[in-house]
Amino acid sequence: AKAVALGEAMTDEFKEYQKQIVKNASALCDALINEGFRVVSGGTDNHLMLIDLRPFDITGKDFEKKLDEVYITVNKNAIPNDPQSPFITSGVRIGTPSVTTRGFKEDDCRKIAELITEIINKKEDAFDFVRAEVKKLIANANAAVNEAKKTAGEAKVAAADAQAAADAANAAVESIGDKADKSDVEAVSKAVEAKA
Repeated sequence: AKAVALGEAMTDEFKEYQKQIVKNASALCDALINEGFRVVSGGTDNHLMLIDLRPFDITGKDFEKKLDEVYITVNKNAIPNDPQSPFITSGVRIGTPSVTTRGFKEDDCRKIAELITEIINKKEDAFDFVRAEVKKLIANANAAVNEAKKTAGEAKVAAADAQAAADAANAAVESIGDKADKSDVEAVSKAVEAKA
């Protein structure tokens, strides 16, 4: 399992995924700050952020529960010098790996910040609206991921077809071998180049 994980971590796709996680976190963090939230560290340069909820007069435990009702997952988290107990907390921790895995991009994360703000401002009155918006975000991301997979699959098939044609032509050249004169080999080589 470790070898598989390390092998995956070496791929270009995984590196791009990690970069997207950080871009998404930055977009979400900046949007939350613009919406009036206080990020404990002032920003983020990794995959998560810690939000101080004291200005909104709601605990981390209560806010976690409200967001869970609208399909947004966060974790209650203590902030530095937290006046609440570790079981209640004055903050929430928000990360972007899970939404990035779903195919979300920066604009989607900015939309998440807007939806979080709806809940902080309107509480239960915004539940139905936010749930519907979260479902739309997920549906749009799923459609984009499926389209990307389809395009990647078509590219792989085309590459495999080209490789098969090249292999067949090379096999033909090898089978002619010594029996052919130079012009026959050149003609087959040109045909291989034309197909590739």
